[in-house]
Amino acid sequence: MAWNGYDDEQHTRVWRRLLNLREEVVDQNLCVFDSIRYQQACVEAGTSGHGTQQIHDLLRFMVKSNLTLEWAGLVSLLEEVDALCVLKKIDAEIYRRSLAHYERNFKISV
Repeated sequence: MAWNGYDDEQHTRVWRRLLNLREEVVDQNLCVFDSIRYQQACVEAGTSGHGTQQIHDLLRFMVKSNLTLEWAGLVSLLEEVDALCVLKKIDAEIYRRSLAHYERNFKISV
């Protein structure tokens, strides 16, 4: 079934699942080691929201501004220092898990 064929409740469930995936992946790969520096970085970046949404938005700002994780008080559990590498790995893992969920639950074998 195509996305446009879903009703509002189905859209909500899909978005909730994707946001939960992002939360899991971000929590497993990034950690705030300096909360003061992190809060200052969020203010400077103008990020809104909270939790992993804020971290994800901050990472995108850092990529555009060519800033390191240390600048924002973050540390990667992937042993990366480059925000772009971390963002790419997080997004790739979210995609991998989403695809696995789809193939396990919805893909029809021919």
